[in-house]
Amino acid sequence: MKKTASPYITVKQSSIHSNGVFAKKNIPAGTRVIEYVGEKITKAESDRRAEVVLNVNKTDNTKGAVYIFTLNKRYDIDGNVSYNTARLINHSCSPNCEAQLVRGHIWIVALKDIQRGEELTYNYGYDFDSYEEHPCRCGSPDCVGYILAEEHWPKLKARHLTHRPKRKLSHEEIVRHQEKFRRKPKVPVILVLDNIRSAHNVGAAFRTADGAGIEKIYLCGITAYPPNSQIDKTALGAQCSVAWEYHNNVADVLKDIKARGYQVILLEQTDASFDYADFEAKQPVCLVVGNEIEGVSEIAFHLADRAMEIPMFGEKNSLNVSVACGVAVYHISHSLRTHLRS
Repeated sequence: MKKTASPYITVKQSSIHSNGVFAKKNIPAGTRVIEYVGEKITKAESDRRAEVVLNVNKTDNTKGAVYIFTLNKRYDIDGNVSYNTARLINHSCSPNCEAQLVRGHIWIVALKDIQRGEELTYNYGYDFDSYEEHPCRCGSPDCVGYILAEEHWPKLKARHLTHRPKRKLSHEEIVRHQEKFRRKPKVPVILVLDNIRSAHNVGAAFRTADGAGIEKIYLCGITAYPPNSQIDKTALGAQCSVAWEYHNNVADVLKDIKARGYQVILLEQTDASFDYADFEAKQPVCLVVGNEIEGVSEIAFHLADRAMEIPMFGEKNSLNVSVACGVAVYHISHSLRTHLRS
């Protein structure tokens, strides 16, 4: 068989593993870059070959493992053949390609725009059963340490979280540990405090905004704003690290934010509010948190797109404003970061 080729790629040495496949020119998202080809084999033969290859290579991390793709319910494709150039594409936990089954053919398809000279990668999608036999060397910031399908990542993290901690980090170690998070860009989340009466709650919101790495805080109506000694007491300097503005009229603020493409969400119990844990952020978000007694103002209520609530399983029907704000802001920022990575 003639070795497969593509006008989009070239093969050269990779910093991830051995040889890799690189973009010869810019590749637009959605492009079918190259077909993954090989020998068509039965499921039984597929299992046999996979076991043989794993046993031979398990003591040598420099060698590849299994190149078998599922084709349908009866057959697989063994891509471990010299003419299959796509077999040289390395795994990554932050891939720019994926394998797609299209009318009986397996294509490597660009997930995003790929620049000339960039290495092509996809997630090999290995199962969880023997993940420790497949360490990952992709080097991406999101690397989970093993070649593993993304659907198994929560299980992997849970398993590693079961290890009992041996000691607490020192202050110096905590500062160094935090550096990797501090370098990440701000997430497009805006927090609007609508008539918050307690300056201590305002300070706590600044502390939360700093920790979650959100974009900005707007302080509206009777909400206190810096400089203020009570804000300083709970913000602990976060009022200096988080961008903020004060506006008397919350309506003007929300109209401007909506015009910039943000989804306005209330943290409020309404007849149509949803559980905050079910929210998946897929666009910039503006979260509105209201007064400790009255909740969000009527004008904010009518300008909002949706409302979320934090379920209460005890006698009390709500959390303290600063606590509820922290829960919601962290969930939204985590959800949006996850979406932006994908």
